Order: sequence, then C-alpha cells, then structure tokens
Amino acid sequence: MSNPESMMLESEGKPLTKVNLNDLKKKLSEAERYKEAGNIISVHPYSEETKIPEDIEQKCLAVNISVYNNLTASLLKVEGSDPLRILHYTNIVLELDPINSKALYRRAQAHYIMKDYDDAAETLKCIPKPDRDVLLLLKKKQKRASRKKLKVKKPCIKICSNNK
Repeated sequence: MSNPESMMLESEGKPLTKVNLNDLKKKLSEAERYKEAGNIISVHPYSEETKIPEDIEQKCLAVNISVYNNLTASLLKVEGSDPLRILHYTNIVLELDPINSKALYRRAQAHYIMKDYDDAAETLKCIPKPDRDVLLLLKKKQKRASRKKLKVKKPCIKICSNNK
C-alpha cells in the first residue's frame, strides 16, 4: 500500500504533492461550505427578518427605472439602434411604473422610428401630462397620416376624373 500523499496523481497538469493536496482539500472544504450555504438559502422560509425594507425596495425600483430610462435615451441618440431593443427596455420601465412619462415618450419614439405611427400616437396619449416634445411628436404623426391619405387620395381622384 502506498501513502495517498505520495501518490503521483495529477491536478491541473501538475503531479500532486503534499502541499497542493492540502490546497485541494482546502478548496473542497470551501466548496462544500459554499454549497451548504446555497442549500440553506434556497430552502429558507420567508420571514420578516428576510424581507427587504420598503424604503430600500423603493430606492432599488427608482434606480432601475432611471437606468433603463437613461439606456433608452442613449439608444435613441445612437443612429441605427434597434427600435425593438428600445421597446424592450421601455417595457421594463413601464412594468415598474406604468405611467412613467419618459418611458412612454421613448416608447412612442421607437414606434415612430419603426414607422408605426398609430402605436406611437396611442402611446403618447397615455402620457399623463404631455409636454411640448410630446405635442410636437403627435403633430408629426398627424402630418404623416395626412400625407399618407393624400398619397392614396390623389391616384383615386385621377382615376375618378378619367372615368368621366
């Protein structure tokens, strides 16, 4: 029988010595403690001690809203940004705060980029207190819609006048 410490096993491509065998035992012990802590946390029942205080939860929500609003504002400034990505991030904000004016406005801008003018207008109408920028975007939508109607109307007028 041979002594386990003196066996020529390999760990990470190196022969095991007494020193790195002790290191491995130490790492194994730490891993087992880490695993046990995870098991304790995963089955720990909800209690008042584990509840996040309301003020901290509100601060976390405010930070998340701010981060995602800033991210969407940045994406809107970058030419060629994916409007679906912008919609995704604004939807995250709107899940946390359904009447967030900035998120609604930026969501409308994303719809506008995608030439989805009706959804842009509907989103803008959801803003509780529309400001000057919102009103300008609504006017743009109305101009686009009226131009679209004219493009359809002109050929129809020509066709109708030729039939007389």
